Amino acid sequence: MNLRSIRALSVFGFIGVGILIYMIGCAPTPVKRKPEIKRTCAECHPDKAAAFEVGVVHQPVREKNCETCHLPHGLIPTILLRQPIPSVCLPCHDSFKEIESMTSVHDPVERGECESCHEPHNSEYPKLLTSSAKEICFNCHEQEPFSRQTVHAPLDDGCFDCHVSHMGKHSVLLNTSREKLCLSCHDIDAGKFIAAHQNYPVRNRCIDCHAQHSSSDPALLREVLHPPVRNGDCDDCHQVEGTSIKLLSFDEGLCLTCHDDIPAAAQHDPVKEGDCQSCHGVHASEYAGMLAKAPTRVCLDCHDQGQQAAGIRSVHKPASKGECMACHTGHAASAQALLKSTSPALCYTCHDRAVYADTPMPHNPAKEGLCLECHASHRSENDNLLAKNQSDLCFSCHLEIQLQKGLLSQHRPFARGQCSSCHTPHGGDRSDQLNFAPDQGELCLTCHDQLAVKQAEKTAHTPFAEGECFVCHGSHGTDQANLIKEQPGKVCFNCHAEIETEVAKHKVQHEPVAKGDCV
Repeated sequence: MNLRSIRALSVFGFIGVGILIYMIGCAPTPVKRKPEIKRTCAECHPDKAAAFEVGVVHQPVREKNCETCHLPHGLIPTILLRQPIPSVCLPCHDSFKEIESMTSVHDPVERGECESCHEPHNSEYPKLLTSSAKEICFNCHEQEPFSRQTVHAPLDDGCFDCHVSHMGKHSVLLNTSREKLCLSCHDIDAGKFIAAHQNYPVRNRCIDCHAQHSSSDPALLREVLHPPVRNGDCDDCHQVEGTSIKLLSFDEGLCLTCHDDIPAAAQHDPVKEGDCQSCHGVHASEYAGMLAKAPTRVCLDCHDQGQQAAGIRSVHKPASKGECMACHTGHAASAQALLKSTSPALCYTCHDRAVYADTPMPHNPAKEGLCLECHASHRSENDNLLAKNQSDLCFSCHLEIQLQKGLLSQHRPFARGQCSSCHTPHGGDRSDQLNFAPDQGELCLTCHDQLAVKQAEKTAHTPFAEGECFVCHGSHGTDQANLIKEQPGKVCFNCHAEIETEVAKHKVQHEPVAKGDCV
């Protein structure tokens, strides 16, 4: 084929390719068909569809628009929400966008747990609530403070006369300010109201004296009343000037006119500064000693002991219950840190001295009452309120034992720092503070119980059969495998001296014997 022919073929080839490309470009674009949902949700879930039509029905369910919240699924049934809760709820319930500007937010709303209070499809109660408006709050809130002898009248209809449900511009989800809320029902200018308040021009701060929800008192007064309030002797502390109620004095001397039993050398800072109200209510309280807040809060607002800090493994029981007064006084004390007495006397008010210090062989710190040498007072990152982990704590005194940490073979509890696996920390009947007597193997068999059966066999090694484990083994660590005290030959010859003597007589010795490899 000559050059001219090749050129002709090339031209025709290019023309052919061009025509092909043109034809492809002119071909109609295939229309993408949307996948059709062959069946509706109700057709597959007729039982659900019928059940969801009862009572108050969520709007998307009522409109049979399941896809508002759900994605369709195939043959394998599964619940496929378009977004997790609460994100799936927010496109319709867009008022929650204002949450950042609110003063108080209901905890379930803050956590995005809409289903804590609401049913997703339908409910027998308004607002798709999971239970009645009168009962739903008690799913989380303890009922006792709301059900004492005298109950605040609005509670007959539930909580929503006074509170909003999701978020609000006032504290504790109130639907308006405290004063306005009370005055919406109570006429402070009525003669009955004025007489009940000793003719004082009371116009606000109602909850200083009254419980909001219920009380054992007919007038809804709080459980613990300041004696002048209980006796109606308001003028012990107050005087009226026009329409205002004034204190007789603005310094700490006012409280001390009655409470004169507080030592002058008081150590608690609020007492020194005359700031009684930092701990106490003025007129009434729900707590003993007229504390302004729950005992679990009143101290910890100032004295944060880190009870909630990450890594805390143990908390002193009084501290965990907020019972600070179990160990401390509130106003003054001769001991440091306002303690009622010094350690160990203070500790022994709860912990039996006979168990911890008066044992036949007490641990020295326990014997000398040095509880805080080993224990923290409030909380610890270790079990049993230990000031350090067990090994560091024990090694701070037992330095000679710590040196065994570098040996080849270590007892597993020792290596793990679990000293109390074998030793009783406070004391007992033995000078070595072992939990059990080592003879008969009682101590060792608490862990090595699989060896108990072999111990009774006729062929058992005599020390093993008699429970004399420490004849051959060390207790903490050794330089030999398996916690053997010495090179195996030496350990064996300590008892079998006659064999050592006999072997020494012969020039030719069995190699394992010569090397002391008895085992």
